[in-house]
Amino acid sequence: MLQNKIKISSIKNNFIAFIAFTLPLNKSLIPILIVTTILLTLLEGGFKEKLQQLKNPYLFLAIGFYITHLVAMLYTSNIKAGSFDLEQKLSLIIFPLVFFTNIKFNFENLTNILKSFVYGCILSGLLCAFNALFKFYLSGDIDVFFYSQFSIIMHTSYFAMYLCCACIFILFKDGIITNKLLKIVVLLFFVVLIVLISSKSGILSLAFVITIKFFQDIFIHKSYIRVLIMSILVLVSTIATYFIFPKSIKRLMEMKQTITSSNSSEINTTSSRIVIWQSALNIISEHFITGVGTGDVNDALKKEYENGGVDQLLEKKLNAHNQYLQTFIALGLLGVLALLALLIAVIYFTIKVKLWEGALLSFVIIINMLFESMLETQAGVVFIAFFLMLYLSIAIQSIKTKNSIIAP
Repeated sequence: MLQNKIKISSIKNNFIAFIAFTLPLNKSLIPILIVTTILLTLLEGGFKEKLQQLKNPYLFLAIGFYITHLVAMLYTSNIKAGSFDLEQKLSLIIFPLVFFTNIKFNFENLTNILKSFVYGCILSGLLCAFNALFKFYLSGDIDVFFYSQFSIIMHTSYFAMYLCCACIFILFKDGIITNKLLKIVVLLFFVVLIVLISSKSGILSLAFVITIKFFQDIFIHKSYIRVLIMSILVLVSTIATYFIFPKSIKRLMEMKQTITSSNSSEINTTSSRIVIWQSALNIISEHFITGVGTGDVNDALKKEYENGGVDQLLEKKLNAHNQYLQTFIALGLLGVLALLALLIAVIYFTIKVKLWEGALLSFVIIINMLFESMLETQAGVVFIAFFLMLYLSIAIQSIKTKNSIIAP
């Protein structure tokens, strides 16, 4: 009986690793894998121990953000949209329950999960590259290597975030890629992919990750030669990519021009975001405490676009393109505080047990949430819920067991 439970636990942890592998590749498989993981959690048994884990006070912190969405359903007008939103965000309550009750988890399981995710990103990047090469062979159009034409599996912002986090795991976690040459090749491959994707938030996140790594190598490891070599490699690969694909740098210059010019009338992704954010702030000022309700966010934005005469935004039915504003509109002050509390908690506890990659992952998520409503799509909410809850549960378990889960 005990051996069967151990086998089921092992299978469940393998399924969790497979979810990580599948995240960058196939979103249609994710719900099936999640349901299977839930069933394996139930078959695993040990309900008495699991119930003890569910009494953990930090579990409420993990699921509190989802609970605020449930509460805001009490005063939402658009029940259909609200129900869809709750369904979309189910990962925010499923993964805490799965990870917090996963008492058979160890350092090797964590490494396997991170490896699986990195391998998934490599395969996803190769699929995009081969697809672009095939299209270029047929059409001769260099634009197939750029932006959304290149990122065929998911939206560019999400793919860039995935790749940045994969870089974090490779750089800050031992055992993900052990061969030094292969590690450099994969990192440079990810850098080139992020530049080709041309997600501004992705490039900003990448710059943040590289800067942190350089500081670590200079001030902690004293690896000046490695810093010099990596700086040259990153610089050369980035410049070469920009010259081959000039549209990438054009998007960055477009952002700079829009931000610095007070009278720019040109509509682009950056100027659109600024108008959207202004509209969102107008709604927040009228519904500061409670928000408009879980299902009424897009309706409120649509009305604001109509009042402002912004036809292009109205036609595209764009969300707030900022998760903090999106949450503030829907749930009010309590909701955005619940979101911030969750993010800060993950950073605090991962730093406390020296899971540096978990803290950096959280910072990258925080950065990307400034530019996209990351929790409004499956690609964003499953990824964020999966890794935040994974690291929060590990960090808290490590504190309770005196860091026994962390590798020496």
